[in-house]
Amino acid sequence: VALTRGRAYDLAMPVRATLATLALLCACSATTVSGTLQIPAAIPLRTFPHIFVASGPQLAEIQLSQALVDHLRDGQRHVQRVERAELEHMRARGAIPLASVVVIVELDQRRINQTRFQTRPETVCGPAGCYTRNRTDAFDVPTLHGRLRVTVHEGPSARVLQRVSEAVSEEGYGWARMESRIVQRLLRTITRMVDARTERVAVQLLRVDVPEVERAIAEIGDGRWRRGRVRLERAARTDDVRELDDVVRARVLYNLGIARRFDPVTIRRDPQRHFRSAEASLQAAIRLDPDPLYDRALRELQAHRQQVSMLHEQREAAEHNYRLRDASTGSGNTDVLPTPPPGYGN
Repeated sequence: VALTRGRAYDLAMPVRATLATLALLCACSATTVSGTLQIPAAIPLRTFPHIFVASGPQLAEIQLSQALVDHLRDGQRHVQRVERAELEHMRARGAIPLASVVVIVELDQRRINQTRFQTRPETVCGPAGCYTRNRTDAFDVPTLHGRLRVTVHEGPSARVLQRVSEAVSEEGYGWARMESRIVQRLLRTITRMVDARTERVAVQLLRVDVPEVERAIAEIGDGRWRRGRVRLERAARTDDVRELDDVVRARVLYNLGIARRFDPVTIRRDPQRHFRSAEASLQAAIRLDPDPLYDRALRELQAHRQQVSMLHEQREAAEHNYRLRDASTGSGNTDVLPTPPPGYGN
């Protein structure tokens, strides 16, 4: 009897632990919250105080280059549209200053008629009666393909810093309307590329049946990332969390890593320390439970860290180039070269 009871007791222990884990996981429920990302410019033109935008003679290229000039003008830098054929003459007479970039805008357009096929049912009647068959018709659709190429050169030297290409297509309209739509779409694309921006992203936090963790998630859900992170920091150090099953404790550490990543106060004060602490929390979660969600969160954190580092370096390059402009004004000083920030050279 004692032996039988002992065996029954040994089997019941993991069952009770599993039931407790399931209760703490709250049926694997999650809460979606909103975080903020700072995205650096893909084409960081604003890091230079002088920008010359050049294009060829076709109307669509002129429209794109002039719209880009208008977008970049903000009173902090000199932005000018020039004819591409004039660039070498400008360099020869010193009209392109040291702290400058030249942007070449090129647009290739190709008109084609693409054959499309449409199958539809058709009723056919004859001496034997009527029946339905499928009929396939071919028809031509006018299609316009557009490819925008943007090449960024260092101003005086003409050294290529960056090349970017974007392709779009329109079909089913008149040629003039399709060209207008292509120009508008490409304009939205290029203006988005030259600006640093803020994006809101959806982030998952995992529910855990620990009151302090739940209160932290509620704070973050209301947009109070700082307060939610502080609560999670405290909760992670309590015995209530330390004594949890590994799977459940990993959920708490994952939440803490996400809170550290998106807490705007710590990211402003010390970005590198900020990301190191978030990474450490996510790595601890993975050691406890190698869930693909935690691994994906770690990769996203690393990409976020690179973006913030690039944004910081672009700002430093801009400060250097604007100081260079101020120092060389009227002095003809060309001993110091401008700094192409991260993002160029792709």
